[in-house]
Amino acid sequence: MKTDFILEVAIQQLRNNFLLTEIEAEEIKKIDKAAYEKTMYSLDKINLKYKNKYYEGELNPFNAVMYCQYLYRLSNEAYKLNLIKIAEKIYYLNKMLNSVELFYAVNLPKIWSCEHPLGSVFGRAQYGDYFFFYQGCTVGGNGGHEGGGY
Repeated sequence: MKTDFILEVAIQQLRNNFLLTEIEAEEIKKIDKAAYEKTMYSLDKINLKYKNKYYEGELNPFNAVMYCQYLYRLSNEAYKLNLIKIAEKIYYLNKMLNSVELFYAVNLPKIWSCEHPLGSVFGRAQYGDYFFFYQGCTVGGNGGHEGGGY
């Protein structure tokens, strides 16, 4: 399994847009394997039209679906290790590139995917395996409080 290319693209984009430090880049390299494997696991369970046809088991940063999932997983892995500044940078990169609100603290299931994620927003709700969304989807949660809030 080759993870280097997608990782290099992500780190370069984070450096260009968020002044990623070398220490932060090294931390991201440590969590890449988990993010990559979780993304591949999810995508292997979904019939993604272009995944196997052109990329032979590798994630492609130029495929919005693959990159969106990978960036979410990378930010979520950073969050789990309390690397909040890194999680925020990766989350915001995903938001910039894919116009999707996939907050790093939201727990998406092991198997999920999307098509054209533009304009989608996901709050703290309960998501089940095989969750799939298209553009313009909003899922919210207010923690059981009227008037919003978590």
